[in-house]
Amino acid sequence: MIIIENVFVRYSNDIEALIDINLKVEKGEFVYLYGPGGSGKSSLLKLINREILPESGKVFVDQQETMKMKSSDIARLRKKTGFIYQDFRMLWKRSVYENMEFVLNAVRMKEDKIFDRICDVLKIVNLLDKKDYLPPQLSYGEQRGLCIARSLVNSPEIILADEPTVDLDSHMRNEIMRVLNNIVHQENTTVILTTKKKDIMKDYSHRVVEMKEGRIVSDSKIKK
Repeated sequence: MIIIENVFVRYSNDIEALIDINLKVEKGEFVYLYGPGGSGKSSLLKLINREILPESGKVFVDQQETMKMKSSDIARLRKKTGFIYQDFRMLWKRSVYENMEFVLNAVRMKEDKIFDRICDVLKIVNLLDKKDYLPPQLSYGEQRGLCIARSLVNSPEIILADEPTVDLDSHMRNEIMRVLNNIVHQENTTVILTTKKKDIMKDYSHRVVEMKEGRIVSDSKIKK
């Protein structure tokens, strides 16, 4: 469970990124964070992942307050969280397989389980036949798929997806939404996904938290 109480975030350039944010997300819930660029969506994801800290207010992840976390607590938080970044953040000179292996080595998965886990996840995003490719050899949509695979490979409890479908064609966009939706139902994973576009929300009935200028302005459920 994620609980955010009366949070205010201001960046060093004096920009108010988040203003009076109150939000509760249950385990296994799928939430769209919807709003224009600059509305605070990405900042909210980074707040949950403890990449930024609030100037005031509190953030709890699984009953732990992030402001009070020790280094070991932060490491555990990052292990249970898969983050899909807009800017990919992949290892460009390592193969698809090696990108995935890097994540599992970081969480100290047993060596005899790594190969099977990587192959299982690459099947989900249709990249198994390209496991020996370098990321620059993949299409843009396949690079997005690799980002999603990396976020899934250590079986996280929470996935924070920052515009995972941006600039994709309709087929690849639908595939990514299908994968994320299935993860929620099959593994009871919490997914929080940011988007500027309403069309990606039309096929799956989930909760929509709308943001504008650093504030939450509505919180409702989409009905198909």
